[in-house]
Amino acid sequence: LAALKFDASFFTEKLAPDSAITGDDAWNNSAYEAGTIGMTLNSSSIMAALRKDKPDLAQNTIVLPFPAGPKGQYSSGGGTAFFMFKNAKNTANAKKLIQYLLDKSYYPTMIEKLNGLAVPAVNGYENTDFWQKPENIGWYNATKNIVPLGDPGPPDARASTVISDGYLSKGVQSIVLNHVDPQKELDQIEQQYKQVYK
Repeated sequence: LAALKFDASFFTEKLAPDSAITGDDAWNNSAYEAGTIGMTLNSSSIMAALRKDKPDLAQNTIVLPFPAGPKGQYSSGGGTAFFMFKNAKNTANAKKLIQYLLDKSYYPTMIEKLNGLAVPAVNGYENTDFWQKPENIGWYNATKNIVPLGDPGPPDARASTVISDGYLSKGVQSIVLNHVDPQKELDQIEQQYKQVYK
């Protein structure tokens, strides 16, 4: 309840532009590029666009991990895994592909080319010049405190569903735009979560 009220306060106290309350996943990118906001989340796609379209703004943008709260510093995230089925028809070549992707002659370069959309998960690759640059080290540092979607529950399809269906975001919209009582909205969100988790 406190979190919902806090989130809604960014809009009711005019700390975020009015259009942010209904913005989609691309809204923050265009708003940051246009200079109508000065801080946002999901920085990797923004930085990729800035490096291409507004290199001066990219040079003056820093990436930082989420600030810490009373219980620590956390952000949600996930990883990419390379795997193969043991009974697949072409496991020999699958093994070669995975070995190639993780080989030290290729893996660090691949990760760096992703420009923040991924960070190294193999120890020893974080100390390169690329990851020590101020505009990149924030992404790497943020991964030290990642919890999976659904935490403390399992990171499964149910967790993905409640995030992708935007129950929390829609709840904040309802509080701000329709002046719904936060407790009533929280009860609605709880029912939506329970439907998914059944």
